Amino acid sequence: MSKRLLDKENEIAILKSLKVNDFNEVANLEYPEIRIRNERDREKAKKFSCRLRGSVRLSAGYFYTEEELREKRKRIDSLKLRK
Repeated sequence: MSKRLLDKENEIAILKSLKVNDFNEVANLEYPEIRIRNERDREKAKKFSCRLRGSVRLSAGYFYTEEELREKRKRIDSLKLRK
């Protein structure tokens, strides 16, 4: 027999706030795109990464901001390819 983590009242409140009928529907919700805009966002991602499982690279702050990625793409696009 599995132990319930939430009592029925809390479960109903959470389901209403998420606007779903069942917790299985949470996986199918539309989530906003995560955007890293500046150094402050990078620091926040590093700070809260200990709470989540996932990429070591992201948790260490090794990712590009939108501006850094734009510059890198521009530099790569300007490279000449060998024939």
